Amino acid sequence: MLVLVACVLAVLGAGLLGGRLSLLVQVPLRASWLPLVALLMQVVILQVVQSGPRPMLVAIHVFTYVMAAGFIWLNRTIPGLMLLAVGAASNGVTIALNDGTLPTSAWAMAAARIHKDPTVFLNAGTVAHPVLGFLGDVFAWPAPLPFANTFSVGDVLIVAGVAYGANRITGSRLGRVLGPPARADNVASEPDPGPDVSPEVSPEVGPEVGPEVGPPVAVADPGRRPAYSNQRSGWGMIGARPAAPAQAAALGRPDDRS
Repeated sequence: MLVLVACVLAVLGAGLLGGRLSLLVQVPLRASWLPLVALLMQVVILQVVQSGPRPMLVAIHVFTYVMAAGFIWLNRTIPGLMLLAVGAASNGVTIALNDGTLPTSAWAMAAARIHKDPTVFLNAGTVAHPVLGFLGDVFAWPAPLPFANTFSVGDVLIVAGVAYGANRITGSRLGRVLGPPARADNVASEPDPGPDVSPEVSPEVGPEVGPEVGPPVAVADPGRRPAYSNQRSGWGMIGARPAAPAQAAALGRPDDRS
């Protein structure tokens, strides 16, 4: 409960620093059901069947951390989640190495005024010969403060990851100091293609079509031999040679050679 309350306060703190908390609900989460199911399983083994077969309870407890690890991996690009992952891994590995229980120091339990029944399955409690005991619950939020409890280095990293991500995503003043504002959709959207710089393509131009060419036409000038023209209207007047002398005399024209 202490870690959950600390995470909620970290999120609210981002709002007090000018962050837009509404951006948090816009973050797309993959397999969001995984942590919810894992939390429900922990509640069952710690509150309902804590007196059941210990090997089964230990296996379920460790498996809940595996589920949490899968959720973190699928959403690893969200700001702060990798820091949270380090904290969760610290707790999970320590629990797995200590037969399903996170070692708790006697001093921390006394400061928080916590008394646990050693005959039932506990997620955190005293261990005779702890492995990596310094990663266990060696700190205390002492009584009579509200939510008095013990906590570990992993718990501190989990809260720090939540605080970092909340400030980055909401764009709070602290978040802008920590880094550039993170997109609420975690760059899930497609990048802006920018202005279109493709070369302009001109309309397709077919071969130039000139005036329709008709058949060759003869020259109508009686003083010149017929020539050919490519004019559509008929015989043309270009390219003709001078007429012969006899033909010129008959037409009343002087001989060009006299």
